Amino acid sequence: MVIGGQFGSEGKGKTYGWIYEHEQVDVSICDFSPNAGHTCWLPNGTKAVSKVIPLGAWYGKKCLIGPHAVFDVHRFHEELHVSEFTKILVNPNVSILSERDAERERAFYSGISSTMQGSCEAQIHKMRRNPNGDSLARHKLNGIFIGDTFDVANTALDNGETLLIETAQGFDLGLNHGFYPYVTSRDCLVGRVLDNAGVSPRRLGNVIGVIRTFPIRVGNVEGGWSGPCYNDQKEITWDEVSKIRGVETIERTTVTNRVRRVFTFSFMQLTRFMNIVRPTHLVINFADYLPKPTLDSFLEQVINTAGMYDCQLFMLGTGPKGEDFMLCE
Repeated sequence: MVIGGQFGSEGKGKTYGWIYEHEQVDVSICDFSPNAGHTCWLPNGTKAVSKVIPLGAWYGKKCLIGPHAVFDVHRFHEELHVSEFTKILVNPNVSILSERDAERERAFYSGISSTMQGSCEAQIHKMRRNPNGDSLARHKLNGIFIGDTFDVANTALDNGETLLIETAQGFDLGLNHGFYPYVTSRDCLVGRVLDNAGVSPRRLGNVIGVIRTFPIRVGNVEGGWSGPCYNDQKEITWDEVSKIRGVETIERTTVTNRVRRVFTFSFMQLTRFMNIVRPTHLVINFADYLPKPTLDSFLEQVINTAGMYDCQLFMLGTGPKGEDFMLCE
């Protein structure tokens, strides 16, 4: 499992890509919502962006979409076409977005700078359990895509295959563990992800936490705010990041294209993530944002903090592509 340790956009997509290229993975599973976008650069130099299908599709893996996913049917078919992939199985209880869902979120959630894609409303609609409802994948998708994802995942594990669970958002955007109400409509925790995948915790292997040197939050909208940060960090500007890095830098979100809010690193955040999630390995992205002397000191502190929880530093990311990763001893 790969799980984000901050407010999302930590570089999980790039991490998935590296794992698919360098490790043995047989099956990938996800339960994305439309407020999540994952990006990686493929070995042929093209850019893959996924909001529905696991990025494993672009690497020829058998792919499953779990029941907690929410997606638009048109986007599903777009990604299916782009990936030229047919070994995709969707749980029948996946929620399908409607324009009604997005409209309701635009009406009610602008004050917390939600992406307002409709995912929360789609889940609420599902939880009302209308026996005459028609908002699930079993009603909206061709039956060739529908199947028992739980059985496929567990059969693969029974046969000694490796399953990679792709998660979305980040730990501090969790409904019950983040800065409520400035959170997503779900939790970003190991147990919850396993439940959604239909996989027992007894089968869990490595948990790879992903963080970045300058954490970000989604950009504010007019009349709204995307939330606070930890007491040991502060919000800064992209001009300040550019000065530290020595290169003009600005980032926009994959989903909304808003300019991201950016913050200094928080060791309070890292410690809390380590204590609750307990990853076995850690990936640090955007290491190139720090000059070398500062980076060396930063890494020493991170390694010491992670080591207290038996977590080892796995890779450093210094750019957007898988080839920009450096393995750590």
